[in-house]
Amino acid sequence: MPQEQLPSILHSPESLRTLTLKDGRKVSLSLCGDPTGRPVFFLHPIQGNRFMPLTMHKAASSLQLNIIAPDRPGIGSSSPLPCRTVQQYPADIAEICQQLGIKQFSVMASSAGTLYALALTLAPETRDMIVGKVTLVAPWLPPSSRPPGFGGLLALLGGWTPLPLLQAFVGFTNSRVVAQSHTRPVTDLMTRSNAQEVAAFAADPGNDAIYKAMINEWTGSLAGIMQEMQLCMERSNPLHLNYCQDITAPIRVFMGTADAVMVYSHVQHWAQHAAAGNVELITVEGGTHDGLMHTHKTAAIEALAADLQQHR
Repeated sequence: MPQEQLPSILHSPESLRTLTLKDGRKVSLSLCGDPTGRPVFFLHPIQGNRFMPLTMHKAASSLQLNIIAPDRPGIGSSSPLPCRTVQQYPADIAEICQQLGIKQFSVMASSAGTLYALALTLAPETRDMIVGKVTLVAPWLPPSSRPPGFGGLLALLGGWTPLPLLQAFVGFTNSRVVAQSHTRPVTDLMTRSNAQEVAAFAADPGNDAIYKAMINEWTGSLAGIMQEMQLCMERSNPLHLNYCQDITAPIRVFMGTADAVMVYSHVQHWAQHAAAGNVELITVEGGTHDGLMHTHKTAAIEALAADLQQHR
């Protein structure tokens, strides 16, 4: 796509920024929606990054929301952080808030971003800053938070495949998708989404360029992606966290019944057995893990905007 046809947000210095943290690490992030609106942190999935929420720019603008999406360490242009843990991440968000002058914020996350979203609700430096329900689209449940039983094929493979083999496989498949994205529309690559989800993505022509920008950053992010996978599967650092027992903040979950990454019944179990009765489950019949954002991202931020209306 010629430069003049790209969504303007993709080459806007106001939308794509880099911050320097106190320890010298760089954090790349995007800002979209209404720059004077209520702040919402979007925490991306494993294969996502700061580009992903730019597809919500129009909807967020109309709802007066300012979406901030940082790349986690080792992802996109953010500096790596060896041996990092999920529990360390709220300190990064607190520092980003300090630099951007944010006193309160809402939280939206997808897939692996769930771990970090829930960590924000527990950390002393961020838990009192959160406004509204933490809103999750196709969430990830780590092994310690799942009920007994089969956790899904991808979760099984990610949990037991030797790491060198897993990294070789992820590197090969990512490189293949990156190469294909140079000559084919993203809709051709959405093999794990249903027809309705693909159609929702294609409805906005700008989405193709945004997702291609996201995909092209996979090449330099393999180490960070592998670190994320190990954290999600608790292979490198146990979370010591059980969603049902330990999470008491108000949560809203959009979950598809055809999710091939996370078993729907496990998320349903969380909603039904949360000790605080704090989880609202919105079931999407036929929704998939990869595609649910395309059909329900607007519903998710509309729900957040409604929360914020009650907190004015």
